[in-house]
Amino acid sequence: MNRNSTRVSVFALAALLAAMTPARAVPSNGPWSVTAYFGPATTKFFGAVFTSGRMQPNAAMLGLAADGRLLYLGQGISLAGEVEVTQYVFGHRNTTFSAGLGFQINAPFGLSHTRFSVYDGPSYALDPPYTSIGYHSIVYPAQRKKFENYVTLEIAVALSADSNWDVVGRLFHRSGAWGLYTASDDDGLAFGAGLKYRF
Repeated sequence: MNRNSTRVSVFALAALLAAMTPARAVPSNGPWSVTAYFGPATTKFFGAVFTSGRMQPNAAMLGLAADGRLLYLGQGISLAGEVEVTQYVFGHRNTTFSAGLGFQINAPFGLSHTRFSVYDGPSYALDPPYTSIGYHSIVYPAQRKKFENYVTLEIAVALSADSNWDVVGRLFHRSGAWGLYTASDDDGLAFGAGLKYRF
């Protein structure tokens, strides 16, 4: 990714954050949380999943994440950190460890009792899967890189106005980050649903 496209991505993210943030949002109770989630996983190329609409799962993934707000930036946005461990089952067995920085947005688009979070950072896999690169699911055995980038997106909705429990939906993705970590394009994508406890 060149510098111009990187700048465009940063500006696009900033615009998205501004659009999602209500004028008088405040952070919800408790800066820390623990999340457990489970769902289907695939080694199909990230872009191919979203352009074709076909995920073609070949495993399932169980994830456990802990995150916390590090600095309140105002307007309902907080700088946050996360650590996460995932275990792939019912297919190629693999364990990953990830740690990232990102943002938590309280009440995005004015939706009360809702939080959107995004995290990005390094990730290490004990036994990465063979990767399906490109739109034709061609398998490249050499593309098994243990150290890659990860991205997590999460939407959390409180079970009630005064509850510390949220229902969550999460996306977890590992890749070489366009050559920043490795030339490997993709190492997997998982969608999951679960529960979060805030404290």
